[in-house]
Amino acid sequence: MLGTGLLAGLVRLLGFATLLTAFPASTALMGFTGNPAAALNPSNIVGVIRTLGRSYATLLVACAALLLFTQLAPAVLGRGFLALLIRETRQSGVFSVCLR
Repeated sequence: MLGTGLLAGLVRLLGFATLLTAFPASTALMGFTGNPAAALNPSNIVGVIRTLGRSYATLLVACAALLLFTQLAPAVLGRGFLALLIRETRQSGVFSVCLR
């Protein structure tokens, strides 16, 4: 176990950041190959990241921006803002965008 000290917290933070950085590449590998072993292989993940280069960095920035938006939007726009954008259609049972 790592414990609860500052070093343990930094190790956990580094591990979490590594996981979040590698997740899109691992997901892409799973989609391309359909092979869970290939999707979890660190050399394959690094290969995808290297191949995409700046595009991968752009993808990570877009993911971070989306995460930030989803966390801040309710505080800025109010909790009911999603109800104005998305409503369930009773006929089909699927969600549709309402642009009123």
